[in-house]
Amino acid sequence: MLRTVQTHMDWAEDKESFYVGTNILFQGAHGSGKSALLAECAHLGEARGWAVGVISTAALYDPEELHKAFPMVPFSRFSDDMLIATKRPVMLLLDDMHTMRPAGRFLFSDRLDLFPGMSHRQIGEAVSFINMVHNERVKHPIMMVSVGMPWTRQVFDDLGVARFNSGAVHDLQEVDPEAARSILGGWLREEGGAQGDITPWIDALVPETYGWPRHISDYALLAAEQVKSDAGEMTEQGLEAVITAGRQKRARFYEACLEGLTEAHRAAIARALMITQEEDGSQDREVIKGCLAQVCADKQELDVTFRQALQCGALAMRNGLYIMQDPAMHDWLLENYGSAPGVQ
Repeated sequence: MLRTVQTHMDWAEDKESFYVGTNILFQGAHGSGKSALLAECAHLGEARGWAVGVISTAALYDPEELHKAFPMVPFSRFSDDMLIATKRPVMLLLDDMHTMRPAGRFLFSDRLDLFPGMSHRQIGEAVSFINMVHNERVKHPIMMVSVGMPWTRQVFDDLGVARFNSGAVHDLQEVDPEAARSILGGWLREEGGAQGDITPWIDALVPETYGWPRHISDYALLAAEQVKSDAGEMTEQGLEAVITAGRQKRARFYEACLEGLTEAHRAAIARALMITQEEDGSQDREVIKGCLAQVCADKQELDVTFRQALQCGALAMRNGLYIMQDPAMHDWLLENYGSAPGVQ
């Protein structure tokens, strides 16, 4: 993914290519590593002498908000003049693109409803801004790296922005088991000072992470701290303590993610997950909404709940069907709500 960013930076810096603008999107559920990737992009830009600025969605239509990212450059709106004034290629980092609209375009027909709190003028400004970057309408190297939830690509479609360049959209998912093993091993040795054979610990911890970046990081830190406190010794009691602490931390994380869903809503989603229609566990929207309808008072509550499930990362769309992208959240939801009354 970072090589993709570097390739686009190379193109932007190549004056003969006339490829001066690009838009890259990383999307994934909570804990998939979006913010970490954004930080790495910032490091890449700074290392190559780019002017790097972190912007909010408001900066897409509010010049004052955009100015906060480049306080030393006087300008009234994003333009060639502003870019030239930076005297360097520009990288814009947008960490909350998914907040521009509720999830689930099928719930709305009017564009203004898709972007609550934004006027028609502001929507037009945002579209113009993104298209200017997207379609290379400036004569200066510029890149916007956006991150968001699994359905964020739909935001750009709703805005009517032109298609992304090849390889510019990345869906963050679980990582390879060998990568997880390597990360855990590195933390145990380098940060924890582990002595002896670390294989038993790694064998036990890798399944606990589900290959999810956040959980890998959490367990790596917990394991390193435990081994360090035990003077490098890797005991069975220490491993049990790490696993217990990791599970508790993971549970708190999911409770925070699903805060907007009641226990009844969570149980209904768990029931839908148990009605498997596809080999990968994905579901048609009507299956999920049918389960939710049993616990929602009316259609309005049903639509709001379904939208919340998408916004909080409990559900994600893949190939027209809905899945729970985080495999650990899938198991946690079934374990805690799969036996609720009416779920079987």
